[in-house]
Amino acid sequence: MPSPSSPFPSTTGIWEAISAEPALSAGFAAILIAFIYAEISTRAARRRTEAGATRNTLKTMTETILMLWMLGSVCLVCWMASGRDLAGLGLILPNLSGPEAWRGWLSWAAAIALTLFLLSQLLPLRTQEGREAMAKALSGMEGVDMIQPRTPVEHRRFQLMAFSAGWNEEIIFRGFLMGALALYLPLWIAALASMIIFIGFHTYQGVSGMIRIIPITIGMTGLVVLSGSLWPAIVVHVAADVVGGLYLYLSQPSAERLSRAAP
Repeated sequence: MPSPSSPFPSTTGIWEAISAEPALSAGFAAILIAFIYAEISTRAARRRTEAGATRNTLKTMTETILMLWMLGSVCLVCWMASGRDLAGLGLILPNLSGPEAWRGWLSWAAAIALTLFLLSQLLPLRTQEGREAMAKALSGMEGVDMIQPRTPVEHRRFQLMAFSAGWNEEIIFRGFLMGALALYLPLWIAALASMIIFIGFHTYQGVSGMIRIIPITIGMTGLVVLSGSLWPAIVVHVAADVVGGLYLYLSQPSAERLSRAAP
């Protein structure tokens, strides 16, 4: 129990409560193992790149897709095994009727606005000048070379990865992780912890990349807290990753034939 002078619960009490629920503990352990695996894989990939090895983007994307679905499925199973339902995980549509309907309507309105904003960022890529400017900007971004699609096959695989991330990462971080922590912590602390851990999973992008995803991370977390549902955040997350993939691909000279696909 927290002391009267502290707004924070006892760390010992939290871990005792979590350890009393084996299913939730297994989910937390799976997230930790996935983080360690991702860090090891990222460092190994960087060493291969520095040694001049041929890039294997398709392999990296495939491994990422498999890890996302495995971890997302484990978190989903662990949540259900703890005796809780999908509604508690956030896999319900926002409520659009009753006294709290404004939360659902506002969350969908915000999700649509954010999605349209993300799509609007593709407008400069309609021109060769815009694609060249984007290619120049991307050239200095850490981690881009590990996932940048440069062929049609790689682009399709990236978009599959985008949908996989949009669905599974919301279940993992803003569904399971935030929901489980909120059982023992104030919601704002659980939300903050989930954001920090989510950003931590993007270390392959370097410090600058992790800073860049802070606004969208706050936005998606806010949507879940506001609506009590993962669906608006899933829509925004998928849109963000799909647009990111188009940015990376259309900025390549070989992708000029797809320039008309950008709005």
